[in-house]
Amino acid sequence: MSSAFTCSAIFVLVCYLLWHSVPSPPHPRLFRKAVDSIVDRAVSDLNFSSARSSGLSSCIARATWEHPSRTSRSPTLILKKGCLEVPVVRSLCDKLIGKRVLFVGPDTTYHLHLFWLKTLESYEGRSHRCLGRDYCTFHHICRPPFSGHEEYSEELSGRKKKLPGLKVLQATSSSILQYSLSTNLYASKNQSDPAYNLLQIDSTTGIRVSNTYWLKRTHKADVIVLHRGPVEAPASTYFGGVSGDWTFAEQLCKEKNYLEPYACMVSLEYLIVNAALHATFTSFLPSLLGSLRTISEDHAIRSATVFWHGSWYMQPYCAKAALPKDITLLRDVWSNMDKESFVDPWSLYYNVQVYIHDHLLRQILPHFNITHIPMAFPAYGGPPRFRFAREEPEFTETSAKDCLLNPWLTFGKDVLERILFSALSEVLSG
Repeated sequence: MSSAFTCSAIFVLVCYLLWHSVPSPPHPRLFRKAVDSIVDRAVSDLNFSSARSSGLSSCIARATWEHPSRTSRSPTLILKKGCLEVPVVRSLCDKLIGKRVLFVGPDTTYHLHLFWLKTLESYEGRSHRCLGRDYCTFHHICRPPFSGHEEYSEELSGRKKKLPGLKVLQATSSSILQYSLSTNLYASKNQSDPAYNLLQIDSTTGIRVSNTYWLKRTHKADVIVLHRGPVEAPASTYFGGVSGDWTFAEQLCKEKNYLEPYACMVSLEYLIVNAALHATFTSFLPSLLGSLRTISEDHAIRSATVFWHGSWYMQPYCAKAALPKDITLLRDVWSNMDKESFVDPWSLYYNVQVYIHDHLLRQILPHFNITHIPMAFPAYGGPPRFRFAREEPEFTETSAKDCLLNPWLTFGKDVLERILFSALSEVLSG
């Protein structure tokens, strides 16, 4: 009797544990497929007519990495043959003779324009120092290499350099590069709008939003490169220990679960993916459409060639490096579909949005006659016990690291600049 009772009790206990156990996260491919379907439905609800996106996305998505070697001390991004041939500086400059190029976006866009200036300095043999993202006026670029004597001397208006006119640009086979700061591409035609002149805090994140009156510069630009990055994690997440406080994502899932029939109790990874979808549909997408419609209705901008440079993933190897031992690491199946990585919660929130936005933008931007330059290339996985060259910065718990712009020393020039300006050159050639 006692043995039968014991067996019955064990059976009841097992059933209870199975019923109340937390289910495991979905399989990576099913997870991504579910997110793709959700994004596709959102685009379908916009009732846009069908439009064909560029073939650049397949080039970027199929990229692979070559591990460091004695000849190349950093990882090398390998694109399939025939994809985005690396342009000579002069060949890209030749396509921009007499033109004004304008970059508009957040810090990432600012740094892309700095990478290009650095390359131009090496080519021209003259300085292109920028005064900072808030004070960038213009750069007279693509001039012939300095030979000891300047044929063109910059004109001054008081103490300020005067913007060269079209005749000067054509005579010197040069162009103008400008950058305007805009965190979210807020596009009001009113220069006195408080969003341009007063401190603005995003009510949903508690993070400062910065915008300059960038629309004015678009009216004289021939080539415009736009960007808006992923929505930042709420300021509240940075409290509550080394792994942060993500109760907002838990509460959000109870109110809006985009990934049903999966339950909100699955994992923190699941909650963050759901929160990334919510940020996209309630913040990123409405703001994006508002800006794009303003641009498309502005007759002064219609003659310009407009690009959108995409976001790129936070490199997992860098994001994971030198973290506190007790931090919660989460599965990242978004930054590289062939290699599962683990990152901190904030990096996951960012990378999921990069994946979502890349899928979203390639379907939306063609409707506004904007060329999408995808930059969501697979993140570098790295071999086991991977180490960079001695010249690379050492990551420690007390040192600053930038896993977005400088995970290794040559990342900006060899990867970001290469993709962006190869794509610009290819499209402008057509």
